[in-house]
Order: sequence, then structure tokens, then C-alpha cells
Amino acid sequence: MLIVILAITFILTVLQNYLFPPSTCLGVVTANTLIGASRGSIGNATMTRVKGQNILKEKILQASGPNSEARQYQKSRYSLLTPIARTIKGAIDLGFAKLAIKKSPYNAWFEENSQTAAAGGSSTVAAFVPTAMKTGKGTIGVTLITTVNVTTGTADAIVSWAATPLPVGGAASDVAIIVIWNETTDEWTDASGTTAALRSAASKTVTMVGNWTTADLLHTWLFFRNPTTGKVSDSDYSADAS
Repeated sequence: MLIVILAITFILTVLQNYLFPPSTCLGVVTANTLIGASRGSIGNATMTRVKGQNILKEKILQASGPNSEARQYQKSRYSLLTPIARTIKGAIDLGFAKLAIKKSPYNAWFEENSQTAAAGGSSTVAAFVPTAMKTGKGTIGVTLITTVNVTTGTADAIVSWAATPLPVGGAASDVAIIVIWNETTDEWTDASGTTAALRSAASKTVTMVGNWTTADLLHTWLFFRNPTTGKVSDSDYSADAS
């Protein structure tokens, strides 16, 4: 008897939704001695109990939209940037902490980079644009990388910058946060967790994941963070090394 009543209710509701705009909630069925506190499914209709009322809902039987080129492109951006974010998580957590308001530093970083650092490519697959990627974003003035020196066959890269004059909001005690990507070997180095190098030192030696050869193409990012306030600068980018 219950199944017959539910079936009739469903048919009437479908007719109602044919005449009026449909929604995922088909209707509210008042509980009575026949229906009672009903739960269960018939076809694509599901009965649930909410605040003492029987709610008849329609199941979603298929995805909300086609797998368009735009959707594929957005998915490829996520697939492209997520492995990078996992590798340089330490730098991202420091470089985007101030922008992580009601969201994680990763989400703030992704929002900053998804439209610029993952761009171009084809209509369905984004390409990585290292020149556009930011590892830090903040209010301290940018300090440029002056040189990246590496000796062939070693893993040590000496990243240098000008200690003076101080940029807007900068201090001699700001800490350098460096990320290096060897494009040739696809090895990432996040130096955020290593011994701190202050702005006043004018350089930092970073031990990379693998040894460097003259055939390798390096990409380097540098930003500064005030250890007291947590404020950071936008990152600067440098291609290759000497």
C-alpha cells in the first residue's frame, strides 16, 4: 500500500514539475497513518524525513554538464599546478599566509597562479609558464635576483641580491625564501626550511635536489619575509644560471 501511495505521489509531482520549473526537491508530503515516517527510493524519487516532514526528492541521474574544452582546460590547470604546490609547500605556506583569509595558503596561491602560470598550451591542456609563477605575494617591495651561480657537477646554487637600498617596507632582517626548478631534470628545491639567510647577507647558498650541468635549465624564485610581522614581498624570477 505504501509503495502505491508513493508511486501516485511521485506521478503527481512529476506532472506538477512538467507545468512549473523543476527543482531537486519534488515536494513535501504530510505524514499520516498510511505514509508515516517514510524513507526509501522508487525509481529516481527518494523519500527522506526532515523536521517531522516527509520530503520527496528527485535523484540526479547524470552529470550537470558536458566535458567541454573549457572544463578540460581547467582540469589540466589543476593537474599541472597541484604537484608543484605539493613540492614547494613550505614556500607557499610562508608566501601566501597573509592572503589565506578563509582559505588555505594553497588556495590563495592557486588563485594567483592558475590564470597566469598555467596558460597557453592547447584548447584543452594548459602549459606551465615559469616566468609568470609567484611563490610569494605581499606588500614589501620586490628585491631582484642579481645572479645565480652554480659550479658544474655540484648541487650548490648561490643566489644573490642587492642588500641595499631597502625596498618599501623591507628590513635588513628579512629572510630570503628561495625556490629552484631544474627544468631539464624536473627537480624542485624548496629552500624555505633550510638555514635562514637574511637580506643583509646579500646571498644564500641553496643545495639543490640534484647536481647541475651546463646543459640544465634552472628557474629561480626569490621573495623576502619579515620574521616578526610575517609580511612578505612579491617574488622575483630569474631564468638559467652561470
